[in-house]
Amino acid sequence: LAVYPREQPIYAKLFGPLPKFETHRLHALQAEQKREGESALRHWQACVDELAQDRKNPDHRLMAALVLRQMAEIVKHKDSGWNDTSEIREYLKQSLEFDPDDRDTYLQIAMLYKEANEDKEYHQWVERAVKQFPDDPQVLMAAVATATARKSYKKAAGFAKRVLELDPINSTARAVLI
Repeated sequence: LAVYPREQPIYAKLFGPLPKFETHRLHALQAEQKREGESALRHWQACVDELAQDRKNPDHRLMAALVLRQMAEIVKHKDSGWNDTSEIREYLKQSLEFDPDDRDTYLQIAMLYKEANEDKEYHQWVERAVKQFPDDPQVLMAAVATATARKSYKKAAGFAKRVLELDPINSTARAVLI
């Protein structure tokens, strides 16, 4: 239905009207195909609003988080030639409200702050990631990098040691310890 919108009335006649979420989702997908970013964002936001009405449903929470991450991608690839990293970060932060167990989103937010030269926020997001995922080598390596950047070598060595406990052949962690 997203790629052939003329069939939507026939579908509705045969199967009944689409739920509000599906209607907005189809409009968002069509807007993305036409590269109409603002329209796509508006419809995706309507999808999030529909899903947020039932926060107790884990499927709805996950779907809302995924939609918000899609919205961040749309903002990242706007045709204007620049992207608003603060808007991207806000969509990603909202997605964590629905799905706080997504490691990559924590790291992505941290990197966006690093790229914007907002070191304090960068370090805070890496610390949040470490608290959420204390046994994840990728998160711990990000913590090694942030600790090294702050010249906290003892802390960096502690993180590197933990990485080696989890992944004994991690050459980067070995180099940090040496």
